[in-house]
Amino acid sequence: MEDAIYTRYRWFILVSLCVVQAVAVMALVCPATIIGEISGTMGIDMGMVTQITMVVVQIFVGVSAFLGGWIVDRLGAYRVWTGCSILLIIGTLLIPVIGNSVWGMLIVRLLHGFGAGAIMTTAPVVAAQWFPPRERGIVIGFQGATVPMGAIISLNLIPIMFRITEDWQLAMMSLVVFFTLMLILSLVVAIGPKPPVKDAGLCLDYPASCTRDIKVAFKVPATWAALLCGLWFSWVVRIFNDVITNYLAVAPPVGAGLGPAGAGGMMSVVNVIFTVTAIASGFILEKICRGRLRGLVILGFILAAVFWFSIKFPAVYSNVTILSASMFIGAFGIALTSPLIMTFFAKNYPEEIMGKLGGLIVVFNQAGIFVGIASGSLALSMTERYDGVIYLMSAGAFMGFLSAFLLKKPGIFSLERA
Repeated sequence: MEDAIYTRYRWFILVSLCVVQAVAVMALVCPATIIGEISGTMGIDMGMVTQITMVVVQIFVGVSAFLGGWIVDRLGAYRVWTGCSILLIIGTLLIPVIGNSVWGMLIVRLLHGFGAGAIMTTAPVVAAQWFPPRERGIVIGFQGATVPMGAIISLNLIPIMFRITEDWQLAMMSLVVFFTLMLILSLVVAIGPKPPVKDAGLCLDYPASCTRDIKVAFKVPATWAALLCGLWFSWVVRIFNDVITNYLAVAPPVGAGLGPAGAGGMMSVVNVIFTVTAIASGFILEKICRGRLRGLVILGFILAAVFWFSIKFPAVYSNVTILSASMFIGAFGIALTSPLIMTFFAKNYPEEIMGKLGGLIVVFNQAGIFVGIASGSLALSMTERYDGVIYLMSAGAFMGFLSAFLLKKPGIFSLERA
């Protein structure tokens, strides 16, 4: 029986995957709550500090993910975890030494970005190596839901440490404790039991078959469809997170008129729906939809496109019940899509190219974030209304809906996949 090769140790691997990726996210968001303090000591405005600490790091993440995907396929995910942990530790320890200058902070954020980006590529390969196909969607959904916990911890811990130390550099450096624990966990996994997929002889000889399979993957429309779905997901969610809260708060006819408290409450429920849906996505895929992934992704995107577009109409935003239903149904839909895209790769592609594919997912996601930020900000600046922003957000979801039609299981690899 195929499942017999998958031991209970895989659940420890799942916990390790969630912890490692959550801690990596802690590094990316750690300056967000102390931009003002950094600005005061560096002697530059907060906009420039934001660019240096929060925007440029996304470029480093994208580059790291692209390069890291190839490294994962050569060295393995767990060695990459170890190396990235070391980069995060070095970058964080350098903060009190060079972090008070622009170039110094750029070096720190480069190390943070390169440390986090490669880690983000590893979820598909870990799922493919350690879990049977019917569990891979559950694994990726659970991992995707727990990773934001890293951001939540970091955003709350750094202000607390700043109040204790009265020094933003020491506050940021306190994260080195988490990165050290991450290193220890990475070493334990790296020297522990080997993945059962490799032990079962399911991996092809590297690099000849790897080169062949990645070329095949790039010729399959489903590969590009999945990557584009990732881009459109990031486009939609970034515009939603950056702009829609304020749209809900401001008075009509510009916004929905809920006020700051009402908007914050509704967005809190939306975030809960995001988390619960991501966790449940794998169960929905396997238990309800019987593995029919394409239809579920199509449904997710079209729900977001239709229901989030509807919030611009007075008949919707003037009725809190209808507005809430539209917001929550759209959130449920879009939250389904991202973990299912990762699952599509984990279930249908050879394990030895999973790192490259994971890296490309992150790169396309980063591209969606940048384009979403730029287009949403431009639309709001040009019109001083939210209609154009909502059009762009819904258009991204509709493009994801169209792209998802090409998510057909490829059956042309030299290794048969479930």
